[in-house]
Amino acid sequence: MDEQPGAYREWPAAVRLADSVSCLWSSQPAGETLVLPDACMDIVWDGAALFVAGPDTGPVAVPLRPGGFFAGLRFRPGRAPAFLGVPAAALADQRVALDDLWGEQAARQLAGQLAAVPGPAAA
Repeated sequence: MDEQPGAYREWPAAVRLADSVSCLWSSQPAGETLVLPDACMDIVWDGAALFVAGPDTGPVAVPLRPGGFFAGLRFRPGRAPAFLGVPAAALADQRVALDDLWGEQAARQLAGQLAAVPGPAAA
């Protein structure tokens, strides 16, 4: 079942990931939304592509394409650099394509799996 516009949901990380991953989440905002800094880094699926949202030092306006949604994996503070292979400072206030960090093949495989899901919660 698809979520209603404006819905935001979080799920706890699997026990084996809980030391590094804070939560999984999905969002289907009704329009452009403002993301406030939380000292975390996320891998985000926007319904079309995967990117890493670096730690933000200020609010970030996030546009939404019509009918779009977001799903993500939020790392605990300080945990993403080891997983992503790049220092947090290099990603501060940035949105970086996941294939720039992991390589095209790995990112494309994950994006293909996410593209096949029916909606934000399934992603």
